Amino acid sequence: MSDLEELKSRLDAIEKEKRAIEADLRSLQNASSQAEPAGTIISGTIPKTPEEKIALFMKLFACRTDVFPHRWESQNKSGYSPACRNEWKRPLCRKPEVKCTACTNKDFIPLTDDVVRAHLEGRSTIGTYAIREDDTCIFLAADFDESEWMQDVHAYKEAAGKLGVDVAVERSRSGNGAHAWIFFNVPVPARDARMLGTILLSKASYLRHEIGLDSYDRFFPSQDTIPKGNFGNLIALPLQKNPRRNGNSEFIDDTGVSYADQWEYLSQRRALNPAELKGAISENTEPPLLGRPYPFETEDITAAEQGVSIPPKPLEGILSGTVSLIIDADIRIDTRDLPPQAVTAMKRLATFANPKFYELERMRFPTYNTPRYISSARIYGALLSLPRGLLDDLVRLIRDAGADAAIDDRRVTASPIELTCKTILTDQQRSAVDSILEYDDGVLVAPTGSGKTVMGIAIIAARKQPTLILVNRKELMEQWRDRIMEYTNIPKTGIGMIGAGKKKTHGIIDIAMLQTLSRQETLADISANYGQVIIDEAHHIPAFSFEQVLNKFSARHVLGLTATPYRKDGHQKIMYMQCGPIRHEMKADERSTVNRILVARPVAVLEATDPYGRKRASYC
Repeated sequence: MSDLEELKSRLDAIEKEKRAIEADLRSLQNASSQAEPAGTIISGTIPKTPEEKIALFMKLFACRTDVFPHRWESQNKSGYSPACRNEWKRPLCRKPEVKCTACTNKDFIPLTDDVVRAHLEGRSTIGTYAIREDDTCIFLAADFDESEWMQDVHAYKEAAGKLGVDVAVERSRSGNGAHAWIFFNVPVPARDARMLGTILLSKASYLRHEIGLDSYDRFFPSQDTIPKGNFGNLIALPLQKNPRRNGNSEFIDDTGVSYADQWEYLSQRRALNPAELKGAISENTEPPLLGRPYPFETEDITAAEQGVSIPPKPLEGILSGTVSLIIDADIRIDTRDLPPQAVTAMKRLATFANPKFYELERMRFPTYNTPRYISSARIYGALLSLPRGLLDDLVRLIRDAGADAAIDDRRVTASPIELTCKTILTDQQRSAVDSILEYDDGVLVAPTGSGKTVMGIAIIAARKQPTLILVNRKELMEQWRDRIMEYTNIPKTGIGMIGAGKKKTHGIIDIAMLQTLSRQETLADISANYGQVIIDEAHHIPAFSFEQVLNKFSARHVLGLTATPYRKDGHQKIMYMQCGPIRHEMKADERSTVNRILVARPVAVLEATDPYGRKRASYC
């Protein structure tokens, strides 16, 4: 053996010993916090014969027996498709034009002992569909495949152990990831199984904040209900002979070593019954503390919010001294000296359940490529970036955890502008303006016809800061220009316009189409000129454009104006994250003192008959 090979061998041995020591350390640290194991032993005897092993395999993994997916390889491609006796038999099989589930000639092969035997012996590779036709399942599997999958799955398993839930970890076929399996002794609602997984992932992220939100999208089953005309997602089944030659597709211990007797290990796992599953959920579901409720919030979204809520007790006393924050276009926190619980809680301030996911699921549509959660938190090395509108929530969280927030405020306060406001506000408008002026940021909610533009101009005059007004329609841009000319001393030539063919700024009051700014590469050249940004009709602005543009501006003051704080897609929380919380909300009846004019327009109605003899009315 050469010196180089000897050094590599020694390094491998040291790494193996390190993993073993780390596993022992985790076991000692967690021994006192582990709950009494829940569930019942899966098998009272260790399977010895092939028939006994197949029976155990079917008991654990055969979620559906009427159909199963088999793996295929062709032209350097691979995938899974339902095993069918008529597959590729023309003209019976019409793939890919016709989906297998819609095919009138489908003849699916059932999952039998012989099929499992071929899988275990390496003659074929099969999977299973993780949800049954009645929306139940017999297992929950979580997929971990990031570069640090071993640490992620350890945190998940540790979190489960604290609830008494048994998790079996299988190294994937490729060896570059793992499946963490939880078994049930009878079919249980997929929704309950997935809620348990959500709870475990949430608790695991307090042990290891690097676990990403995309982990919530990698459960098997992936949905609470089976999609229409679909089988739901599938998972490759373990213990296939060929990858086992490399120690893959096998169940492993905390050091990553395969158990010597896979069947003995599996037979001694504990399966939860429905009552134990329900108990684990009810005892570990926190109230939805983060974000704000919105109308028509459905039960599934509420449950999802609970899954990423910030439980207060685990945060008490975990911080001390001061936590340094930098705020300009965003808030940045150095995470190197923070415990994972704190970092996870901070990230969750910027996280909410994606209503689109649950809308698709309620309609039994596939949710592929639709994330279950949306987050505006970003990690750049050791720095955590949060939207600046979360400053109040972040400071409150830090104080609740036992520390003080030291804020390095780098937001732009520009030289004052000379501006005279000539309008007289109503009492209701004055109250709204005064409320907004108490804060650096926030959202003003005022119904249509209440004078949001006039109040915005009054706020500009009071703060005397160069202001950029963002709109999403040409009509709004012209409306703002006309009102500024009417109610201030600024002439038309002093108002900058960006968008609708115009591209000129003056640095006093400029109005810009958000769509135009989102395409400008030179946005940084003007972003430092403004001490205030106002977003009109903020609820209409697409979330991506909203963030893309506002993340470039470090203005001290950010104000969102809207008639309704709710968006059709449910993404209004992004508006709050960027602009801050609602600081004042005018009710519809508060408009009663606003002078309004009813304009009567006479309309002639002409009645005519169409070629089919039906009467039609036209207006002129």
